[in-house]
Amino acid sequence: NGLENILSLMWASRHGLSETELLEISALSRLELSRLLHTLEYQLMRHDGLLDFYHQFLRHAVDERYLSGENEREYEKQQHIRIADYFEKQEVSSRKAAELPWQFQTIGEKERLRQCLKEIPMFLEFSSDDKHYELLGYWRSVGELDVMESDYTQEADAFFTDFPDPMEESNVYEKFGGFFHGSGRFGVSEKFYRRTLELKQAVYGSEHLTTAETSYRLAMLLKDRGNYKEAEPLYLRSYEIREKNLGKNRLEVAQCLFHLGRIHQEQGDYTKAETLIREALSIGISSEGEDNQEIAKIMNNLAILLREQGKFVESEFLFRKAILIGEKLRGKNDPLTVQRAMNLAQLFHMTGKMDEAQKLFEHVLAVFEKIFGREHPRTAEALDNLAIFLRDIGNFEKALEFYRETLSIWEKLVGENHIYTATTLNNLGEVLMDMDNFDESEKNYSRSRVIFENLIGKEHPYTSHPIHGIGLVNRKKGDFVRAAEFFKQAYEIREKAFGAHHETLEALNDYISVVEKLDDPNLLLGLNARKQEIEEQPISDS
Repeated sequence: NGLENILSLMWASRHGLSETELLEISALSRLELSRLLHTLEYQLMRHDGLLDFYHQFLRHAVDERYLSGENEREYEKQQHIRIADYFEKQEVSSRKAAELPWQFQTIGEKERLRQCLKEIPMFLEFSSDDKHYELLGYWRSVGELDVMESDYTQEADAFFTDFPDPMEESNVYEKFGGFFHGSGRFGVSEKFYRRTLELKQAVYGSEHLTTAETSYRLAMLLKDRGNYKEAEPLYLRSYEIREKNLGKNRLEVAQCLFHLGRIHQEQGDYTKAETLIREALSIGISSEGEDNQEIAKIMNNLAILLREQGKFVESEFLFRKAILIGEKLRGKNDPLTVQRAMNLAQLFHMTGKMDEAQKLFEHVLAVFEKIFGREHPRTAEALDNLAIFLRDIGNFEKALEFYRETLSIWEKLVGENHIYTATTLNNLGEVLMDMDNFDESEKNYSRSRVIFENLIGKEHPYTSHPIHGIGLVNRKKGDFVRAAEFFKQAYEIREKAFGAHHETLEALNDYISVVEKLDDPNLLLGLNARKQEIEEQPISDS
């Protein structure tokens, strides 16, 4: 009957259906539908043009009345298929992107889901940053993530062969680059960004602002890969083009200086980093005033840099100022504002204000969970930070619980082969070592190491962290020969990447501590000489 028809469809929809969609899928007359909706007026709600159940009890009642029984699974699938078949015939739109892939995923139609996702217009509907994880989640439902690259490349080649448009082609490839960058597939992202740069240079020339934008994005990717040697000249080139076309006192110019500063920060040159980021902040404020989210972002990152250098008073002042700007512009529960509150909590943690730190970490987690739900990148990051705090105050059991939940979220959202997954595995290794669970600790460190090596290479500083962790495990077990092997590797990676730096000194000190047990005076003499050289240079003590 008509009531069962429309209630079953609403039950099977993701977030409800519009009247037009109900009318066309149900095949009811407009009069019949109007009468039924009038009867249900107080049981339904409207949001963004969609009709959905006002209370969950009605959803449960529909489930009990119409979708329970001998053939319930088949009947449920039929309702999902009715909706999927309808949306599959519609032109690509934000509405189709919101409903169709979810329907295919729900009923396990992997091949239809794959065909849907690889269409260029559908990809463009998902190309905004806040939908990247949703799209990645759908691809993970399809199976191996490697098919994304081949599918999108083939689809783009075919699409632009039929409709040649170098400007639109460069736009699509740039969005591919952004998606794969956010997905942690840096090699694929770099390929797409370099193709975009070639196209833009051919269409616009090397001095055009849009070419500078791609240079800027490619530089960001290379920085994340630890390829500072190539990233820095690209940022400089983008800076020069923007300054030439726009003038010096522009936010776009400030952004380039800011990222140049971040490159020096990641390499341990805090003096140069601070100079560049302060200049970026000054130019940004001159251009936009203080009440601007990009200014708050630069201010927040300057506060992080100062925190790393132990300049806690100014760091706290800037964190609070960035938070106030965010609250003024978007409210207290805006995700960016809450993110900055988490950075302030980390400062409290570092400076021993444990009660304030714990309250703020828990507040951030509660807000993110309320806004995004439990299985979301922001929530995972908040869980991870709270776990770090709990580990430091000796609550290992709770820290382990949160780390495992964080790992589960990342594996679900981005898969096993991602920077975030590797970082969480490293953190798990730490707390398991604290609990003397040495075998499980080393397994997690080893998994973390393999992922880092695959994604960013064997010589990236991030890769040194799980290697150093394996050294710590073996030192704690009393296996000094094996510990020395891993401390040596971690030290050499950091020495090559940073030179005189607190992380280099950390690994070197641990290496020395086990070499002292191995009766190798010549090696010990050389290591202590290098330690003295580093200690005589100005380095960060963060």
